[in-house]
Amino acid sequence: MVSYIQLFTKILFWPLLVFVSAMAWLPVRNPALTQQHPDKLNHIAAFVVLTVMLYLGYPEIRIAHVVLLMFAYGLLIEVVQYLLAYRHFSTGDILADAVGITLGVAIIAIGHWLVRGLPGLN
Repeated sequence: MVSYIQLFTKILFWPLLVFVSAMAWLPVRNPALTQQHPDKLNHIAAFVVLTVMLYLGYPEIRIAHVVLLMFAYGLLIEVVQYLLAYRHFSTGDILADAVGITLGVAIIAIGHWLVRGLPGLN
């Protein structure tokens, strides 16, 4: 039986993935704004959310595979940006994606720990 959380995250994951891809690949209207705005925080936030949602929506996928899929997606974003004349490849973005994936896995681990119950609170 599929839980409501699993169904919700499974349905929402795909439009979110399309949104993140569009934000990564569409031309930037105001390049000065991206230099002032904390771009790396956007990468971290997007990959935290995508990692958690992929794991919750598809629990049959092992956590190690979730990490590999998300890292591959981050690399795909950068490779496509390298091929676009108005974007560029950034190892800093890949590092920020990896930080987001790591934080997502930490949130998943904490969630598992809380669901199992805190010691002494049973």
